[in-house]
Amino acid sequence: MYTNREMEKITGRLVEELKRLPNGTEITTCGLIERAGMDTETFDVGELMDISQSISIKARSQGIYLDWTKSLRMLEKLPFVLEFTVVNQVA
Repeated sequence: MYTNREMEKITGRLVEELKRLPNGTEITTCGLIERAGMDTETFDVGELMDISQSISIKARSQGIYLDWTKSLRMLEKLPFVLEFTVVNQVA
């Protein structure tokens, strides 16, 4: 289990990874974690859910919008396995 400080660092690292992705990239939170060189198996379900929410909020504050509309019909799935589209508003 990660501390709040560790989760903040992880979120920051993931948002930095989002900044490197081309506008229109489709990816999941788990895919983003793996792309950043981390293992999704080190997180529990609650942490993965928190990360999904945290990256959306932090990315938005930096001009990156995560468009989840493609996954709206799949709400029965956990958010960290739902695909979103990166919309980089500062690119």
